[in-house]
Amino acid sequence: MRAKPGSGTFVADLRPSERAAVPRAAVERHAARVAIVPARRARMLEGAGSTLAELRYRYDSPPKPFRIGVPAIADFPLALWRRIVARAHRRIPQHALGDSDPAGLPQLRQAIIGYLSAFRGIKCEPEQLILTAGSQQALDLLVRVATDPGDTVLMEDPGYIGASGCFRAAGVRLKGLPIDAEGMCLPPKSWRSHPRLIYCTPSSQMPLGLPMTYARREALLAFAEQHSAWIIEDDYDGEYRYDSRPLPTLYSICETGRVIYLGTFSKTLFPGLRIGYAIVPPELVEAVTVMRFLTSWHLPALEQHALAEFIESGDFARHVRRSRARYRERAQAIFEAGKRWLPPSHAIASPASGLNALMRAPGTENHERRIRNAARQGIELSPLAMFAVERDPGPGYVLGFAPFDPDTIWKAVRLLGELI
Repeated sequence: MRAKPGSGTFVADLRPSERAAVPRAAVERHAARVAIVPARRARMLEGAGSTLAELRYRYDSPPKPFRIGVPAIADFPLALWRRIVARAHRRIPQHALGDSDPAGLPQLRQAIIGYLSAFRGIKCEPEQLILTAGSQQALDLLVRVATDPGDTVLMEDPGYIGASGCFRAAGVRLKGLPIDAEGMCLPPKSWRSHPRLIYCTPSSQMPLGLPMTYARREALLAFAEQHSAWIIEDDYDGEYRYDSRPLPTLYSICETGRVIYLGTFSKTLFPGLRIGYAIVPPELVEAVTVMRFLTSWHLPALEQHALAEFIESGDFARHVRRSRARYRERAQAIFEAGKRWLPPSHAIASPASGLNALMRAPGTENHERRIRNAARQGIELSPLAMFAVERDPGPGYVLGFAPFDPDTIWKAVRLLGELI
């Protein structure tokens, strides 16, 4: 710093002669240093970096048709939520501002258990439910605790990219199982490999949107028992079924305790809340809780108190019912609009559940060009190929419809038809 009388103090301009010279020997040592080879896991994660970079634009822009995996945030009762958060802020005891239970706020865990018992037929002990920063963290905790590097993990193919990426990062052998009209196809009884984990989305298969039939669910439970494997049931949007009542969860019909149930509030409330949970078997409770502590200790206290009140007051269940009615209308809109404006080569399947619809495409289509042309018109297309685990799922796109009213859906599908 240099002082100038009557004017103040200024940052000095360091000329080359005044800068500390870097010793030549140090420069030569740096140049001669042998390059450090990144660990195998780091190299693998670098490969996923380009995909993440392509998705980052979504984090700071409102959703455009047909962004996938997004609930209708504009329909969320934000004014009510603000009042509840303000109330929680006034009422939270001072000691709660310190560190808290890694498994989560007991009041919130009990509220979630009450909701699951009433609406999903799930019964569990409070210590079995562990709160996480979304279901993605739950997946990370479970693969760390329930597998060793080199173990086999089975999952649907095509399947949720967050799960496949998490499993690959953990160093397991990932095998994809194809999907048919009943759900995930199981290996033959003569299959010799013994998986440690089986991941599935039976309520609404991600990304195809197909619910797993009851017969296939029973077969999956028998297969897991035969091979001494854990099943991870990701019920990420199980509340949203439009053509009938939801089928029983795998967790509720399993009699041997082999199912680990995952839930999240990212699809029923809003993704920015980042609260999910895992219901784990008694044998894994201690290990998962300790791993939860070691990775990030606990969730923010204020959001947990607010969410507990939101559930206990009945506002959460009312919001889910209203959302289900809206999404049913929007699912019908995207199907009817597809019949009206799209050629048979690009038919949209009628969504029976979930937040997305599947649009098939001919094999000769240039998907990259189609996606670019649609983006210029304000339409987001997600290729089905991005969900591949081991095999090509065939041409097509996944279309998110939940955040958009029927009029917006009709206009966007018509514009898409004109592009095609």
